[in-house]
Amino acid sequence: MTIVARSLGLAAVLAVAAPGLAQGKGPYEVKSGVYEYSAILSRTTAYFDDYGLKEAKYTTTGGGTLGAGMEMPVTHSLEITFADGTQYDIDLDQKTATSVKIPPEAARALGATMSPALTKNAKIRDLPPMQILGKTCTGKETSVPSMKMVTRVWTWKGIPLRAEMSSAQGQGKPLVVEVSSLNVVPVPAAKFQVPARVKIQYASAEK
Repeated sequence: MTIVARSLGLAAVLAVAAPGLAQGKGPYEVKSGVYEYSAILSRTTAYFDDYGLKEAKYTTTGGGTLGAGMEMPVTHSLEITFADGTQYDIDLDQKTATSVKIPPEAARALGATMSPALTKNAKIRDLPPMQILGKTCTGKETSVPSMKMVTRVWTWKGIPLRAEMSSAQGQGKPLVVEVSSLNVVPVPAAKFQVPARVKIQYASAEK
């Protein structure tokens, strides 16, 4: 699920290119809330605060079968990100985690370096609005020849509520992830804390 979520995150960035991030603002227009989505034998509950600068995603993966009857064991993970660029990837079953900190200014510099290669000859167009969970969402389609894919993302107040990824050649069914519930509510600070007894391995000198 992590791969799917990050791919859809990239799709959202390419399609929406949230301008607020460059100014140190959050990507969302609402302060806090919680939303849920499912994809490929996984279920994720995502909590956010500070207009999306702080986010915690609790994911359960497995509990079914893939092709050839392969059974997927059930696993539980948590990904927490903070405004200063700190990120924790936590295995809740093994109680282990890795942490890395990429300051926002460094992330922006990296993005500026990678953007021309990723978006070379990219074509972006507006899509008709879509009603999702009773909310009118704006949509954008991005075709990126270098990545050989087309993404379509519909957002409400900056929050992606539906994302589609498909081959640029139109082969196969598109991968679709749509939020199944969204509540704009205060989120307890405990949701953004690393659980007790989790052993953290730091990927940089910062601890």
